[in-house]
Amino acid sequence: LVKQGILNITYRIRQEERIREKLSYRTRFRLSFLFPLQTELKNKTNQFYLATDTETVWSYGNFEKPELGQRLKLAIQKNLFQEVKFSFGPEFRYSNYINSPKSELFIITDLSLNL
Repeated sequence: LVKQGILNITYRIRQEERIREKLSYRTRFRLSFLFPLQTELKNKTNQFYLATDTETVWSYGNFEKPELGQRLKLAIQKNLFQEVKFSFGPEFRYSNYINSPKSELFIITDLSLNL
């Protein structure tokens, strides 16, 4: 599927410095899969996609205990224009595996513009 151009797989590694009451850091790794729902369409702006993401988040700092979490997202994505995308769907977050775990469910809407 990847070689045929049907399935798009991407990843991202991000290191963040967060300035709040106390300085903290986050390392994030995201793995994404994008699958077209209508493979016969040639015009990509009319295409709907099924987008899935999994992201591991590790937070740490001098004044806080390390936290490890996981995020899972399933969304429907549509290309509005060549460089503008819109997606909508649920995201499940399971955070703080190490200390006191908690889970949350969000409905995420995303509008992205590639410059």
